Amino acid sequence: MTAITHLRSVIDVPPSTTDMAVIELDYFRLTASGLQVKGAPPFEAWAALGHSLNVMQDGLQWIVRDWLLFGESAYGEMAAQIIDARKWKPETVRGLRWVAESVPRENRFMHRGLDYSHHQVVAALPERDQKRWLT
Repeated sequence: MTAITHLRSVIDVPPSTTDMAVIELDYFRLTASGLQVKGAPPFEAWAALGHSLNVMQDGLQWIVRDWLLFGESAYGEMAAQIIDARKWKPETVRGLRWVAESVPRENRFMHRGLDYSHHQVVAALPERDQKRWLT
């Protein structure tokens, strides 16, 4: 499959086919419509997944923002077509990009009970000041 064919197939995917996003783990398969358990996972694996899901839920906004930045940097116009297919408003994309570029990973304190809006408020500050205000 060529890159263009793949791009067209991704852009043309109807929104109802959300299970195309799949994460495979040892005992679990995660899709947009739920979790499938494979075999008999030990308690520790189940508990670790729960912890990871909790942390990832808070960090998903950052993952999307970093995905956006990487795509634009690495793939240029092809990424722009994928991003446009998400039907985000241009001002939304600009805001996502700006905060992700402005707040480095080491200043993202989602694990301390802060949410995206806290980081958005300090994004215009120098990195050391961001860290001071967020801690």
